[in-house]
Amino acid sequence: MGFKVETRCLFWIAFVVVAMGFFLGSLTLSVAGGGQVFVSPDETANAFFARRFSQTGTLRVPDVMTKAFSDALYPRSIVASEGELVPQSFLGLPVLYGSLAFFFGPGILFMLTPLLAILCALALRPLLRRWFSDQVASLSALLFLLHPAVWYYSARGLMHSVLFVCLLIFGAYFFFCHPLEHHLARCEKRFGKMMPFQRQIDPVVGGVLVGFALFVRASEVVWVGAAILLLVMVSLRQTSIKKDFGRFLVGLAIGLLPFFLFNALTYGNALATGYTLHNSVNAVRSAVQSAPHGSSLFPFGLDLKASASHIRDYGLMLFWWLTALALLGFPIVAAKRPWYAVLFVMITVWLGLWYGSWTFFDNPDPHQITIANSYVRYGLPSFILAIPFVAEAIGWLSARAQTSWARGMVVSALVVLVAGLNVHLIFFQGQDGLSRVRETLLQTRQVKQEVLAQIPEDAVIVVDRSDKVFFPERHVRYPLRSDQTYELLPALAQAHPLYYFGITFPQRDLDYLNESKLPPLGLNIRYLKTDGEESLYQFYFP
Repeated sequence: MGFKVETRCLFWIAFVVVAMGFFLGSLTLSVAGGGQVFVSPDETANAFFARRFSQTGTLRVPDVMTKAFSDALYPRSIVASEGELVPQSFLGLPVLYGSLAFFFGPGILFMLTPLLAILCALALRPLLRRWFSDQVASLSALLFLLHPAVWYYSARGLMHSVLFVCLLIFGAYFFFCHPLEHHLARCEKRFGKMMPFQRQIDPVVGGVLVGFALFVRASEVVWVGAAILLLVMVSLRQTSIKKDFGRFLVGLAIGLLPFFLFNALTYGNALATGYTLHNSVNAVRSAVQSAPHGSSLFPFGLDLKASASHIRDYGLMLFWWLTALALLGFPIVAAKRPWYAVLFVMITVWLGLWYGSWTFFDNPDPHQITIANSYVRYGLPSFILAIPFVAEAIGWLSARAQTSWARGMVVSALVVLVAGLNVHLIFFQGQDGLSRVRETLLQTRQVKQEVLAQIPEDAVIVVDRSDKVFFPERHVRYPLRSDQTYELLPALAQAHPLYYFGITFPQRDLDYLNESKLPPLGLNIRYLKTDGEESLYQFYFP
């Protein structure tokens, strides 16, 4: 049983409307931030290195001041190594986006992820049509763009997750659908008969794109490899798939070359990453609270209780309306395509155990369960795999109606309801909704301009969480409440104007600093100005 999309024209009208809304909504934060301020340190770092790569072709950024202070001046998500700044995270996004920025200009950086997501939805439709009905495939393409996790992290497009899943879907699209071969076949009358290699290029391109996906997020290699093996086992009865798989592996090897090349050029070792550098160990462990009993397979531990709690909160309850539909559609899909259900369960369990065992501190309030917490973006592959379950459920519910008109109305009503709940969560719910974040970015951008206008260019700012605000225009040191930072203050103040920007000190804390903490270092601190809940202070020699 299923539902019907009345015409191809109707789908394209709906798709254009959804895609336009998706694209404009995804620009909310980049317009507010003006390319100057970002929500997270990861986005700040990726913007910085993508721009530098577009200009210099390298991810190593020499910094004389950082070198002078023994690699002590760098923000979160960046590592200082021998007087050079390098990314702490994976290199794929700044390299790929930086390459495109070289050709199209730096302004394209903030449009790339939304544009790729729209193209990915177009690729997802024919891909799903191989295993599902036309109606499910078409509806899934729309639901992909409307999904809260996809839309929210397309708006925060300098995070890795949406680019990663788009590259995987593109890879599967080329491998299974052979779009280049079909296009060349249509052009045979004009350009002549295709050469054999032209018929074989699609699986190679698919492998290259999957390799690029792992370049963007190498930590996902275990489940990506398992998914490839499962899909190959399911398709082994098809002779063409057997031949394509060998070509796919060639493409995969080609696509992985940038991973090893840029790791070697950036970190001095093809297998090194920013996470393995000595300087970044503390940064990684401060970002998460690792579970006990780590192993090579689960380096941050395996905590079944924490995993179950995080799967419940973020995988089931946060998007409860999608969960309800997915639970209804799961047995329908499992009966028709059991391998797809196995693939979904396998990836969901793995992601739930791998990331669910960690405790992330994305929000100052650890009890907040919001779309901005890392579990949502790390669970993105599972959310996307569940979309056909939702589409099947909508089709099943619409099939209960007696007439084609009534079935169309049920489909339309359910899609509008889902879209409305999604938009409310993405833009308006809680402190992490895009509308609230947009207001915060506008305020932060204003504060940044005021502070930078007040302090000299060679100044150093000690911060707690505002490194993402003032870098790269000023050198930053974080956090203030660190013995290493206090030991460094006299040398910094001797060489450069030195400031602190953070939560406004109560008078008793300011007295403590000036009467007890700083005098042994030969320093004092004075208040300069307040912006909202934060204030600017200057360290000085009395």
